[in-house]
Amino acid sequence: GTMLVWSEFITPHAIRVQTPPRHIPGVVEVTLSYKSKQFCKGAPGRFVYVSLNEPTIDYGFQRLQKLIPRHPGDPEKLPKEIILKRAADLAEALYSMPRSNQL
Repeated sequence: GTMLVWSEFITPHAIRVQTPPRHIPGVVEVTLSYKSKQFCKGAPGRFVYVSLNEPTIDYGFQRLQKLIPRHPGDPEKLPKEIILKRAADLAEALYSMPRSNQL
């Protein structure tokens, strides 16, 4: 197609991937070929088009950090491992609370 796709040349023996154009974020099936022979016709590869304007994983961590409990002495920006652990602890605590059938 005519859409610009970022790629990286690895070696002359690398498998070639042809991606169809897509103008919105999403998954497309791709053709894999090596020396003009196509592979995986029954189960083609997948390529994901992403939007540069959509939230990133770092944005997700920023959102999570605002929700988790803070401890005395915590730095302003917590490591991702701590954020995930505290978010998991919080989710487990919320889901293990007894629920009443009253609304």
